[in-house]
Amino acid sequence: MQDERQYRQIIREHGSHIMAFICRSIPVREDAEEIAEDVFVKAFSRLSTYDARRGSMRNWLLGIACHEVLMFMRRRRPLTISLEPEARYQGITDEEADRLLAETHEQRIATLQNSIQMLKAEDQLLLQLYYTEQLPLKEIAVMAGHDHLYLATRLQRIRKKLCTMIKQAKRDEHE
Repeated sequence: MQDERQYRQIIREHGSHIMAFICRSIPVREDAEEIAEDVFVKAFSRLSTYDARRGSMRNWLLGIACHEVLMFMRRRRPLTISLEPEARYQGITDEEADRLLAETHEQRIATLQNSIQMLKAEDQLLLQLYYTEQLPLKEIAVMAGHDHLYLATRLQRIRKKLCTMIKQAKRDEHE
């Protein structure tokens, strides 16, 4: 009886936030609901491993949700392998990436959303955690099991990659 109350309390406090997070990555509502259910079942079964000193309950649940979303995306999404070298993105300055990604008119937003969908699932989730959830890189690093400096570098590469994709879409638009 106590377990059931505790389970309901966790869902009541964090359910809508976790569901919103999942829905941003998984557009089919039924799939998102199934993933959310899996997140809370796994969280409750591992509740004894939660350590408040390492982060908040919300972030702990987001970590489980990230893992579940990644597993779902890997099962459902065909694997795409880029044959282009990473050096292609190195010529873009941080300032240029900031400028291109900061433009907000509707066409640019649509282009950005399309470009994000072409990224690897891990990169999409990193962007979502950092920009949408506004989590510090140190907290994301704990959730992902990576060093925060590695994630900062990876985030910069993703931004440059998105910038390159947007520039290409702009060129294609004008042709």
